[in-house]
Amino acid sequence: MRTFKIVGLTGSTGSGKSTVANMLIKKGCAVVDADALSREITKKNSPCLKVLSAEFGSDILNTDGTLNRQVLAEKAFASQDKVELLNSLTHPFIYMLAIKRIKEYADKGYKIIIFDAPVLFESSGDVLCDITVSVISSTENRIRRIMSRDSITKAQAMQRINVQKQDEYYISKSDIIIENNGDIKQTEERVNKIFALINNKLKTEVSDGFN
Repeated sequence: MRTFKIVGLTGSTGSGKSTVANMLIKKGCAVVDADALSREITKKNSPCLKVLSAEFGSDILNTDGTLNRQVLAEKAFASQDKVELLNSLTHPFIYMLAIKRIKEYADKGYKIIIFDAPVLFESSGDVLCDITVSVISSTENRIRRIMSRDSITKAQAMQRINVQKQDEYYISKSDIIIENNGDIKQTEERVNKIFALINNKLKTEVSDGFN
């Protein structure tokens, strides 16, 4: 029997998912960040980067051969079909690395491992998880966060939002929903409750396993 839990953490861009992940790190959880894995698999001369260049064009590369993320984002967020193409190309690489990272954290003794993945359900990554948590937020807050985080215009932020799933999608698929609309104390209280719930469930199952 596994002595650790995998928690799938997801939500649309600008929802404040990273804030929730950081709170869980402070509680002693390990976090496997799909965005960080994405950067790792698209390093210069990597197999994934070669595939992306072939599909989206060589202009997604800088002169030194590294990925120009802004150009790729502009192309990928141009339509829903392009978003799905990007995901279909990167997800196999991301999930192979994610499974490796999860095993490494489990071997180190972590009991709760967070898999932070923006498209957890779309990529069927939720099959790896014992419980799923989605972070949602108002469109206004999301626009503000995206503009600040990525140094882009409001129109560019809206373009990214428009090709992503709506709140109803996450609500229908998740075990737990966290509304993150600016009150950091309320968000932290919700995270504390979720952590306690998962921790208690883990302790109970481990205890039952030895009865």
